[in-house]
Amino acid sequence: MAKGAPGALVSDVAGQVGGIVVVNGAGGLVFRRPPRFRRVLAPTQRAAAERMRQVSAVWQELGHDGARAWDDYAATVVRLNRLTGGEYRPSGFNAFCALGTKVLQVDPTAEVPVAPPSSEFTGDPVTFTVSVAEALSTPPPYPLPKPGSSGSSSTPPPCPLPKPGEGVLVVQASGPNLPGSVTEILLERLPNVRRKPTGRFASAAFHRFEPGALSYTLPVEPGVYVVATRFVRAATGQQTGVLVVGRVSVASG
Repeated sequence: MAKGAPGALVSDVAGQVGGIVVVNGAGGLVFRRPPRFRRVLAPTQRAAAERMRQVSAVWQELGHDGARAWDDYAATVVRLNRLTGGEYRPSGFNAFCALGTKVLQVDPTAEVPVAPPSSEFTGDPVTFTVSVAEALSTPPPYPLPKPGSSGSSSTPPPCPLPKPGEGVLVVQASGPNLPGSVTEILLERLPNVRRKPTGRFASAAFHRFEPGALSYTLPVEPGVYVVATRFVRAATGQQTGVLVVGRVSVASG
C-alpha cells in the first residue's frame, strides 16, 4: 500500500484510477488495490456446480461417435426461449448436460448416461392436490429405486420431521408413479398473499409414489407457496413440463 501527500491544488482525492483505489487518509493519499470478494454459494448452488462438474468430466471421456450421437439427439429437441418466446435447438453438449445433471439431481449416486434417450417420455397419468397439515400423519416417503430395480424398499426411511416453527405441506397423488418414473415437487415462495406467481419454481423434493402410499409430506417454513410437479425418468433425466398444483398458506407448526 502506497501513500502520497496532496498538494495545494489537490486536497481531497477519492476514487479508482487504472485499477487502483485512491482514498484520502489521515496521513495523506492512500493507494491500494480494490477489494476482492469471494462469492458465497448456497448449498443448492454448490450441489448444482458439483453435478455440472461430474457431467462435464463424463463428456470429456466421450469419443467422436458419442458426441455425434448427442448432436443428432439435440437436433430433435425443441425448446422455448423465455425471453423472446422463440424456439431453438440446444447443442449436443447442452442436451447431454441437461439430462445428466437431472439424473444426478434425482440420485447423486447414479451413473451419468453416455447414450442419448432412445424413446420419448410423456410422464404418468397421475394428478395431484396439495394441502396443509398441522402434524405429520401421512405415510413416510419411500426411497427412490435404483436404476434397473423393479420396486422400492419394503422398509421406508423415517418421515422428515418439521423443525420448530415450520409447517407441513401434503402432496396427494391420484395414483402411483409408473416404473422408472419419479415425481419432482417444486415450490415458489411468494413475498405475501397479494403477489402473483412468476413461474420461477425451485426443486424441493423427488418422490416416487407407490400403491398404498400416495401422500408425501414436505416440511417448509411459514409462508405463501405455489406448488407444482413434473415427472422425471430417473435413468435418463428426461422430464415433462411443469404442472401447477395449487397455492397454499403455511403457518408455523
